[in-house]
Amino acid sequence: MERYSHKYERIEKRYGRWGIFAVFGVLLVIYFCFWTARRSPLWRTTVVIANDPVVVVSIDSQQRRAAVIVVPADTQIEAVSGYGQYSLESLWKLGAIDKKDGDILAESIQELLGIPVQWYIGPSKENNIWTVSDPQALVSHVFSLQGLVRYISSSYRTNMPFLRMVRLKVALNGVAGNQYKRIVLVPDNAITMKEQPDGTTMPTVDLSRLDVLLGNMFENEKIRKDAESVAIYNTTSISSLGSRVGRMLSKLGVFVVSIGNNPVGLSQCELEGSSEALNRETAKMIDAIFHCRKISARGMLRADLELRLGMDYAKRFVHEGN
Repeated sequence: MERYSHKYERIEKRYGRWGIFAVFGVLLVIYFCFWTARRSPLWRTTVVIANDPVVVVSIDSQQRRAAVIVVPADTQIEAVSGYGQYSLESLWKLGAIDKKDGDILAESIQELLGIPVQWYIGPSKENNIWTVSDPQALVSHVFSLQGLVRYISSSYRTNMPFLRMVRLKVALNGVAGNQYKRIVLVPDNAITMKEQPDGTTMPTVDLSRLDVLLGNMFENEKIRKDAESVAIYNTTSISSLGSRVGRMLSKLGVFVVSIGNNPVGLSQCELEGSSEALNRETAKMIDAIFHCRKISARGMLRADLELRLGMDYAKRFVHEGN
């Protein structure tokens, strides 16, 4: 103990008491980052980096690995909120015009890839992009100490709180270079050229080819071993809602046994199962994504868990004017 007290006395003499408080503050932030990351039922954090090309980084903090998906910025995809087909770069600009910021881009990419996308980040000035050409280097650049300084100076458009930025920097520091998996969407794999009414062609994404390309890279081993069967019901009038959610959950390792309709018009999604099933990892993850009302099983179910989708999730596919 005497040895450590001398150590802190030396620190205090050299940096003063504020220096000691700063050191403890940094250590506290790092501890908070690791503690909250391990408590979250969503083990994977996914961020859209609005650039040309658009870079999506998905970090598995438990396995200390990351996936980097690169999509050309002029690629047209189906946008959420009923906007129709737009290029990725146009969705970023549209978000600023319609006062939705990057949510339109992030939610549209979530539907494209079929995985939860929680965060977005991009330059605050229009037509300003990062000049770092390598996608992995761009990720490191955005979440560097310099990036944190730029965050504080409002150089980014993002929905990430500052502590989240710090958490992601800490998580990325724990990912070795050989634990990055990079997928670049090109015409040879998932990009197809679609002819426009004016005779020009625009790149679009073939979802079936994309799903084959991504494979099971987003599966969680604990969820897969959980082996909880899930039946999905769309209670809204929004078509294909159940299929969209089934695709997402399957990518995450959930055993989806059926998808159907039950037009009761729920406002909030419901997750029904036995008390044991509702306390397992699969139910916790589903609740973290869809924020469902949990219901103890009232009788025989078609699966271990029944997920009934309501308008709280479906509204992202409806234009506000409708």
